[in-house]
Amino acid sequence: MSENVFRSARHLERTQQNKRYFEKVIKAYAEFREFQPVVAIDYDPLARSKKLHPAIIHFLADVDMATKRVLKKRELFRQWELLVAGEEIKPSIAAEIISKCGRIYKNRGLAPLDYWRSFNADSAAAAGAAA
Repeated sequence: MSENVFRSARHLERTQQNKRYFEKVIKAYAEFREFQPVVAIDYDPLARSKKLHPAIIHFLADVDMATKRVLKKRELFRQWELLVAGEEIKPSIAAEIISKCGRIYKNRGLAPLDYWRSFNADSAAAAGAAA
């Protein structure tokens, strides 16, 4: 299917929502991949922490697992990595990746705001169960 062909207005809307969701996840993923290991020290007390703490490691792993699950072909995954790095790829391949990944990211709640809300609720529930 061409990237500009839509079956209905609803299909167009869903495609645009998936694209926006994909972009939110990928923006956070790319930023977090640059964070330092857990043992990193930041001497500037006013700077935003760039430590790779366990919650961020979970997020990165969840995005990786979801992406590998939906992009079964190794070449498609390589193209996804280029897309994350901000490289240009063929528009038809980008549209395929965004369509597939956007849906699974949305189904799994991997946009940062959704993810942290869910992650914090799961952590609180686990702490309550352990008490």
